[in-house]
Parts: sequence; C-alpha cells; structure tokens
Amino acid sequence: MRRRPAAAVLALFLAGLTVSVGWTTAKAARRMQKAYLYGGESTLDQRTREFGGRYTQEIEAIRGLIPRDGVYILVEGDDAELGGAIWAHFDLAPRRAIYLGLRKDLHHPVRLRRRIPPKAQWAVIGHAEGPPELISVPQLLAEAEHRR
Repeated sequence: MRRRPAAAVLALFLAGLTVSVGWTTAKAARRMQKAYLYGGESTLDQRTREFGGRYTQEIEAIRGLIPRDGVYILVEGDDAELGGAIWAHFDLAPRRAIYLGLRKDLHHPVRLRRRIPPKAQWAVIGHAEGPPELISVPQLLAEAEHRR
C-alpha cells in the first residue's frame, strides 16, 4: 500500500521536472538569440526598439535640459500608478528625482511648494503609454492651483 503513493509522488515529480527543464531550455535559447541579435546595440537603439522613436526623442531632450547632477520633480501622469514614471526615472538616471505621486492628486500648492527643492526647475510627467512630458515647476504649481 505504501509503495503506490510514493510511486505516484515520484512520477509527478519526474513529470514536473521534465516539463520545467524543457521550458527553461526554451527560455534560455530565446535569451541567447536576443543577445546574439542585439548584442552590439547602443542604449539609444535599444530604447528606440523597446519604447519607440517619440519616447526616445523626448527622453533625450529631457536629458539635455536637466544636468547629470540635477534634480527634477517626477509625477505619474496616469490615473493610477502604471509605471510610466518609473521608466522615465530609470531612463533619466543619474539625475535625482523627487517623486510626488499621481498628477491628479496634486491639488495643494502650498504643501507642494514645501516638497519641491529650490534647485528643481523641471517636472517630468511619466505615462505608461507614450512619452513623458516635461513642464516647468511653475506650470506644475499652476496646475495644482487650478485643481484646487
């Protein structure tokens, strides 16, 4: 009686192992193919391939305006946190971002002014679909005042 459950467990384990080895091998082969195809690609080319030309152009324009050691305000432009601000932050590194949250929730200009460092001149609004927007900090504060 005890041999049957042990044999069934062993059979299930071996079946799972067989499936996972096949899946892992296929995944590794796809990654090796991508490495071969895109191995010598520049960061700019990779960004264009992944996100499109408009996104890449906007990121490069923002990188040109905000110095490498600069600080900027980062805001999520969508109605929920969908990741657009995270990608913009990643692509704008090593510039320092001050994340303020969702754009629609910024409606207290006085509190907002306290959170913005004096050196921050620009605000980057990240979107999950499409390129980020660049606006000035005074524009961001005016929007907050209007939403009030």
